Formats: sequence, structure tokens, C-alpha cells
Amino acid sequence: MRSSWWLKLAVVCVMVVLSAGVMTMSAAVVGKLEIFSWWAGDEGPALEALIRLYEKENPATKVMNSTVTGGSGVNAKAVLKTRMLGGDPPETFQVHAGQELIGTWVVADRMEDLTWLYEKEGWKRVFPEGLLKLLSTDEGIWSVPVNIHRSNVMWYVPQNLTKWGVKAPTTWAEFLAIAPKLSARGIVPLSLGENWTANHLWESVALAVLGPEKWDALWNGKLSFRSPEVVEVWK
Repeated sequence: MRSSWWLKLAVVCVMVVLSAGVMTMSAAVVGKLEIFSWWAGDEGPALEALIRLYEKENPATKVMNSTVTGGSGVNAKAVLKTRMLGGDPPETFQVHAGQELIGTWVVADRMEDLTWLYEKEGWKRVFPEGLLKLLSTDEGIWSVPVNIHRSNVMWYVPQNLTKWGVKAPTTWAEFLAIAPKLSARGIVPLSLGENWTANHLWESVALAVLGPEKWDALWNGKLSFRSPEVVEVWK
């Protein structure tokens, strides 16, 4: 279904929180540095390796790994909101790039502009322009990518499709035409895992219906969720 079920690029970033109004712009943190995230399971050892490397290169820093598991970030975001509103923000935290951060804590003036860090490290020369736009507003750059991966991939078993006498659909409309026929034969045409995967399914449908340009406009704040195009996605 590659022609219409686009692969969403998920950029996971670590942010610097403006917790006291002013932050000292030094190359290394001295003392405690908290990393707040939902990285656990298979991702946990990777984060621990990253922390060990950082502490080796910055021996004056002790990294606190504050991980909240469950719900693919849902639980962590709830705890983060409580801490941010309660005046106890972590120094850094995990979030997906784009409006998930910019439309929340950036507009609330809770974040630190990291333009200085990008200039110091030369990151503007190595990160793709499109990625930098996703991380930025006119006022600054607000996050540092630490992980870029694909999500919203749909899987199917070719042997089963052959047995059922159907071809893999290449558009959402084709899938909707095939699904009732499979259901009538007692075959479940689409299944989900945990509850949070329903969001991924919606994103796949939205991208297929809207197309890449309107999809980008939706998350850049240029297309309203109440627009006729987006309402059509729910139908």
C-alpha cells in the first residue's frame, strides 16, 4: 500500500526547559542533568548507553534517567504536564518534534531557545532544512533530534491475501471496498495492538486522504482540524 499509505517520519527530540527564567549557556552541564522520557523496553539499553557516553565525556555531570513507562508516551506526557504546571520541570524531556512541543510549551513560553547550541555545534550544516523547519519558529529552534524513525507502517501476510483471493490495496478506497467482503467471510480485515495504536491508524488514514502537502499544513498550524478536508478524514 506504499502508493497511498505514506510513511510518517517521527522525530523524537530532547528539549531544554526554561525553568528559572535564565539558563547559563555553557558547553557542558555541571552537576545534575535529568532526562525525562518514556524510553523503556528495547529502547532502554540504548538510552543507558547514550547516558554512559555523555557521563564519560562530561565527568562533572550526573545524569538522572527519569523514565515513565506505558502507553507509548501517554503516561509520561501526563506526568510531564503535572510537573511543568507545578513548577518542577525536568531539565530535558522527550517529545515528538513539531506542534507537539511548539503548540504547547513553546507558545506557553516554557522553553529555552537552542539556536546558540546549533550554531556552536554546526548542526545547521548537517541537519536537513526540512527537519530544522519542523523544530523551529521565527523566534528560535526548540529541540535537538536524538532519534528519527518511521511509524504508521501497516503489515499484511501475502500468503493470506493469496488464499483469500484478494490483492493488496494501494489506496484507502480500495481497502474500504475489500474490508466488508473479508468481514462477510469471518475474516478480520484490520486489527490493532494497544489503544495508542489507534492514533497511528488515524494518522495513516489522514495522510492518505489529505496528501503530503495538506498533511504538513495540518501539523504546521496552517490547516485547521475543523476544515472540511480534515472532517472528511473522519468519515
